[in-house]
Amino acid sequence: MQFFYLYSSCLIILFLSTVATGAVPDSTKPDQHFYENSQKRGFYWYDDGLPELPVEIKEDVTVTPPPQEAKKEQDGVNNYNYEQLWVLHPDNFAKELDGRMKLAIQFPTIENVYNYLEAQDVAKRKSVAFAGAMGYVSQLSPQFSGENNYPINVPGQKILRNEMISDDQEFLKRVKDDFALLVFMSEGCPYCDAQEPILDMFYASHGWNIKKININEHRDIAEKYSITLTPSIIVISRKTQKAIPLTSGIVTLPELRDRLIRSVRMLNGEIVPEQWYTNKRSTDPLKFIKN
Repeated sequence: MQFFYLYSSCLIILFLSTVATGAVPDSTKPDQHFYENSQKRGFYWYDDGLPELPVEIKEDVTVTPPPQEAKKEQDGVNNYNYEQLWVLHPDNFAKELDGRMKLAIQFPTIENVYNYLEAQDVAKRKSVAFAGAMGYVSQLSPQFSGENNYPINVPGQKILRNEMISDDQEFLKRVKDDFALLVFMSEGCPYCDAQEPILDMFYASHGWNIKKININEHRDIAEKYSITLTPSIIVISRKTQKAIPLTSGIVTLPELRDRLIRSVRMLNGEIVPEQWYTNKRSTDPLKFIKN
């Protein structure tokens, strides 16, 4: 009887241990590879991962023959030898030179580059030849050179400058009684303040009559001459009352002098618009040279 109870107790203990062991699910068991399989890692893992580099695919380079258009271009150039290039018409030569250059760039073969350099050599030699002939003929025909009116050396330029200054002073002195300057100004205009000393210098140098007008006080005069900006300067003929605007804004003394002289000559009928930038020592574009 005791043996039976002992045997039954052993069976019960064995059964309970088996049931207890089998009742624990696999999900509750610790995973030894948890940190290795985890997708969320901390900062101190230092695992940024290596970027995937693009795989270079090597393409086979094949040289294709020139298209039909390129063949036509090749047929359209290199049709002249050196002697023919030398006497070729400039328009045809320019077309030939341009065609050879483009062909040499498109297909830089030894032959194409040589043909281009050949035409370029002709162009350089023709340029030197033309410059030489032009210099010789200009020396034989000084009426075409312009050296008398526009010296190319420093001593001649210095003398011309002094003569032009003397001519301008004499001209302004001669016509000062026949013309007057009207200067339109306004209060609070900083440009007008800067223009006044320049006008004072002009008066001290040439003695011209200068009348300053405030456009706020004399709107009728400003409207008569279409003055909207200050400072503005106009020159008026005392005889004809015709006027020409000189400036619309501040102007320097040399510029004021040059504009005034040209305007007075225009009002006197000495020049026409085509001769605006001429003086008595410059080349007149309307004066034809006769042999």
